[in-house]
Amino acid sequence: MSDPERRIPGIYTAAAAILGLIYLIVLAPWATNDSASHFAECYRYSNIILGQDEWSARASDASVYSDVWKVWTLDLTPDPERGDLTEIAESFSFFCADKSSVPYPNKADFMDFYNILNYLPLVTGIVIARLMGLGFWPTVYLGRLIQGAFLIFLTRRAIKTIPCGKTVLAMTALLPIVLQELTAYGYGGVLFAVIMNFTACTLRIYMQKGSIPSSLTVESIIWSILLGAVKGGAGLPFLILGFSLLSPRQGKKKILIFAGMLAAAFVSVFVSDVLLQDPDRTFFQVKQYIDCYDTSLALLHPIVYLRLWSNTIVRQFFSLFAGAFGRDLGWSSPLVPSIIIISFIILINLAGLSDASVRMMKDRKISASAFITFLVMILKDTPVWLDYIDRVQGRYFTPAIPIGVMSVMSFFSREGREKMLSLSFGLFLMTDAAAAVFLLCAYVL
Repeated sequence: MSDPERRIPGIYTAAAAILGLIYLIVLAPWATNDSASHFAECYRYSNIILGQDEWSARASDASVYSDVWKVWTLDLTPDPERGDLTEIAESFSFFCADKSSVPYPNKADFMDFYNILNYLPLVTGIVIARLMGLGFWPTVYLGRLIQGAFLIFLTRRAIKTIPCGKTVLAMTALLPIVLQELTAYGYGGVLFAVIMNFTACTLRIYMQKGSIPSSLTVESIIWSILLGAVKGGAGLPFLILGFSLLSPRQGKKKILIFAGMLAAAFVSVFVSDVLLQDPDRTFFQVKQYIDCYDTSLALLHPIVYLRLWSNTIVRQFFSLFAGAFGRDLGWSSPLVPSIIIISFIILINLAGLSDASVRMMKDRKISASAFITFLVMILKDTPVWLDYIDRVQGRYFTPAIPIGVMSVMSFFSREGREKMLSLSFGLFLMTDAAAAVFLLCAYVL
């Protein structure tokens, strides 16, 4: 590993900590997708850990939450998802004034499908805050802070593990959409960190010469388990990357490791999404709503699926592509300017082009795996009368950016472009700062 490559994890950590703190301040707790419902689920898990009724709340917490959302009058003015920092300041109290138990004001039991692993850092922060007797807003923000620190640590781990394209991975992890999820109430940040570490371990095993350390094998199994357990197994399509290990020249041990990764992932998703669920509940990632397609359509009727997929690409290509690079930050956030998104796209690809290490990715199986990963789309939310796949968001494809960029640029990268690589990373960080300033102006000024 060269000296510049050794510095990348440290640069990422510093940039993510600074920019992540800005996003924490600028984006209010409910500014991201379904964050209020995810917070309710996190609060529910904290109740279970603390031995409280699962849908109860401290009276002070319930009062502030009800006032912010005005759940009884449905008067959402201003919209809490836009993030009114003035309301937070007006209702801020460092310590909890009334700890008596009352019913939770906005029960979101439709989120109880997701196990605690989806929210563990957030729940940890909430539990610590409640044990300290902190007020509602300090409790909310401590959960966000602990998750942010934990996910930066996990992403740093992925950057150190991946054998090639460290800069590309670090730049992807610093996109606005990922920085938003670092401290958001939801499973998006955890899912991204799990996929990045799974990808890093898979590529490390694939490119490992000689014996494979036992620690790497164990770590790959752990990330496979989490791949099946987080967000109902939504990251399972990335198992496709592991099929690159199924080659006689890779050796029997690598094949056995991948078999273990497959088994771990599918056992995990079966336990968390079937055995631990209500027996009357349909497997979430297979079918969620009546009159919607089954995920099995892709296998049973591939021609129909390909038609739906192609229609989706034609209708939504630019919005999905821009969304993957962070143009849309939650339902109510202002769109990040197109010039910033275009700069991100150019600079990440320039980094891939300038990084000689990505030539390790010049393998047809890995390239094919990366392409197939992009084809996987959600069917379970798509009504049967539509001719395209519905409710697909660009952020679903963000974790696939490093593999996609490296797979393509591996055919064009050359030695001796270290200065261009450093320049592209530096310009990326400057563009990232510009995006943070834009959000700061949009929300605060």
